[in-house]
Amino acid sequence: MAADNPYQPPVFADGGMQASSEVDFPISPDDLKKAKAVIKEGDQFWVAILAMIFCSALGILLLGPWYFVRYLQWKSLAAKYPQLIASDSVRGSLPDKFLKAKLKLQICMGIGVVLLLLITAFIVFIMIPLPV
Repeated sequence: MAADNPYQPPVFADGGMQASSEVDFPISPDDLKKAKAVIKEGDQFWVAILAMIFCSALGILLLGPWYFVRYLQWKSLAAKYPQLIASDSVRGSLPDKFLKAKLKLQICMGIGVVLLLLITAFIVFIMIPLPV
């Protein structure tokens, strides 16, 4: 009989395999969906920044508020499920990805605010008449 492979993913009684993002604490399906959406937004923040800058001027105005809403969702989920922000979580697990998403959301909010200030300053400087 061959020895068991220690690198093989676990197989459960129902024959399914546990996904790497499964959590071992109770979380509602809706909140799990929100947490995965927040992680996805955090992972794609550079794409969002570049798309908003190069494709749409309106997008630049929406960048900060959009990520602010996602950050508020992050905070509410973190308050509701403290297990999601455990610093000793397994690398690549849902809590690990969720915790890393916080910094990415904050970076994108900051870039959104800076871009909004730059556009506002640009508009103000255009409107101020130069002395002749």
